[in-house]
Amino acid sequence: MSIYTHRVNVLLIALVIPMFAVSVSAQGRKLVDEDWYGDVKKALADHYTGRIVRLKLPIPATRRGLEMVDGAVQREATKEAPQFSAQIGDELTIKYFKVNDSSVEVLLDKNEPPRKSKFPNPFTGPKQPRISLRFSHELSSKDLTIENLNRFLSPAVDVATLAILPSENNSSSAAKSETPGQQPDPQPIQKSEAEQAELSPPTPDIVADLPIVGPNVGELTVECSVRGARVYIDGSYSGVAPRTLRLRAGFHTILVVSNGYESWERRLFIPGAKISVARAELRK
Repeated sequence: MSIYTHRVNVLLIALVIPMFAVSVSAQGRKLVDEDWYGDVKKALADHYTGRIVRLKLPIPATRRGLEMVDGAVQREATKEAPQFSAQIGDELTIKYFKVNDSSVEVLLDKNEPPRKSKFPNPFTGPKQPRISLRFSHELSSKDLTIENLNRFLSPAVDVATLAILPSENNSSSAAKSETPGQQPDPQPIQKSEAEQAELSPPTPDIVADLPIVGPNVGELTVECSVRGARVYIDGSYSGVAPRTLRLRAGFHTILVVSNGYESWERRLFIPGAKISVARAELRK
């Protein structure tokens, strides 16, 4: 082997090894991010799909339907009267809800029987009602909450049916405080989360170690005596029980609800690098 060939090989190795190390490191860092992003998108799709909404704006019969950019409705100037696939006051079912990097697509269904035609033409059929939410920035975990998405959808639809079901415990507490002539109970002094963690933090049952994700992330499984109960994490819908997800280490509010049962709500300290289980017992 010539000296020139040897030097070329050494140079190639010196270039490839750092690139490989960076690639492996990036994959390791990306694992947890992809986990939460995929979980959030699936949870949002589960929450919105099948919900019935009432329109507050007509939806144009175009490919993108009603388009909104950063919450502002986009209207195209046309010489002819626009055609609409759905009108104000129509009640539609959310058939498809998809979150992309910087947009959200909401496909709606009129629940009407298909029109019979002797020679149907798929290219001239009516456009299905659609709402396209587009953003000038990439969506983050702060954007992808039911509260924020409902705020962006509120100009187009009545979002009353899209809200998270409130905790029955909170409702009963509010009702008591509004009783005439009844003095509100004195509120206990609230300690900081750090002080609570130092004393005796309420934690779920720890079943195993999870060293692969590091000390800042823990894995939690929410089980429930009622299968299919809805799970909310810190006020955002997460899916149905049993539900396994990864959370940042620290305090999180876990709410489990099911129709016909009292809600179960706990504020738990999720330890990092641990696999833990929270078991919710719902009572009628």
